[in-house]
Amino acid sequence: MPTLTALPNEVLHQILLYFEHDPPTLLSLSLLTHNLHALARPHLYRHLALFVSTRSDPISAQYELLMRTLTHAPSPAPLVRHLVLSVHKGVAESHARANALLRLLPNLTTLRISAGRGRADFKPTFLASNPLPALTELVLDDPQLTVPVLLSWLALPALRALTLTLLFFPSHPSPTPPPPSTPSPLLSLNLGTRHIPPHLLSALLAHTPHLTSLSLAFPGPTPPRVAHNHPSALHPSAIAAALQPVQNSLRALHMGSGVLPPATAHDGSRLDLSAWPELRLVNVPAGVLFTTAGPARTGRDGIGALLPPALEVLQIDFDFGWGVLYLDDGWGAFRAAGHGAVERWKWAWLLEVARGKRGGRWPGLRAVRLEERIKQPRGFRYDRVVWQPPLDLLRAFEEVGVELVVWLRGPLPGRVR
Repeated sequence: MPTLTALPNEVLHQILLYFEHDPPTLLSLSLLTHNLHALARPHLYRHLALFVSTRSDPISAQYELLMRTLTHAPSPAPLVRHLVLSVHKGVAESHARANALLRLLPNLTTLRISAGRGRADFKPTFLASNPLPALTELVLDDPQLTVPVLLSWLALPALRALTLTLLFFPSHPSPTPPPPSTPSPLLSLNLGTRHIPPHLLSALLAHTPHLTSLSLAFPGPTPPRVAHNHPSALHPSAIAAALQPVQNSLRALHMGSGVLPPATAHDGSRLDLSAWPELRLVNVPAGVLFTTAGPARTGRDGIGALLPPALEVLQIDFDFGWGVLYLDDGWGAFRAAGHGAVERWKWAWLLEVARGKRGGRWPGLRAVRLEERIKQPRGFRYDRVVWQPPLDLLRAFEEVGVELVVWLRGPLPGRVR
């Protein structure tokens, strides 16, 4: 029976690849023979994870050892492809040490930076000497990330996917960023969970004209210290204008509701996506498509005129204060689900969607999903109840081959009203 060292290099590569995410085992294998060490070297340095702090921090010994290794010939720095970097919060020294490390890694393809909760955002000064020409995926977990720093990352020549935790901007009116000198090649952008003013959103998207996937919280002004962090008003038409720079390229739009303002703050406009030729997935809060928070004979009709022609999946999220069928605490929704006694006019807008599919308005439509939020910001939660649609509505969707799923709020088992 052949020994491990007698196996051909092609087989050894597959073995080493299997242990790539098990550094201790990989290191042990690399110490067996000179050949295994040479073969294991690219695998040993392909994935790195490091905490960067000040020199006085005992954990900084790992950083010092890695820096000596990367600067010693023959340097393994070109072998590093994936890096997870945790930078000590708001300390200038640790930021400088992180930049010193990143200057040495020209072939990174994925990078995640976690900067913690500090007083200063991490500024990538290393980009002046190492513009990361191969980096395609970037995750920035930095609560203090500002728009100017974000724009410096957007200038990366090969970046295709960017994910943020938060984007920081002052509560007072923020200046509009300058127009891009060179458009970013970015395809996927996740702007995190903070509400972003429409004018900033528009300026950022002007830098990403090729974007195909966008995830963001409900855009709108967020005054400081307001109850439940409500945006001051619902302006769907302003949101549509802010999204305009990516109208011809976007294929997936995920818009989290966060905490929507009450329907009384609605300006009466609606998010019109009918002229978006490539948009296939629409996941938006109810407040941008409807002008009424609950059942009404107007305000929900005409939805077919708002949806894109290439639509495949429509998902609408109903925050507290907004409901698919009712506006109460969910008990009415639960009883309606049990008895099916819902007046036709309350779901007529859904019938409009099924008829639009049958008429060829959205040939690719395959799913419509409606979901009422079950957990309130202060922690109180409801049960999730699947609504059984009336037979007429169910047949209308089945005939056109579209899945219809509706989740309503209902009381938790055992909860007495």
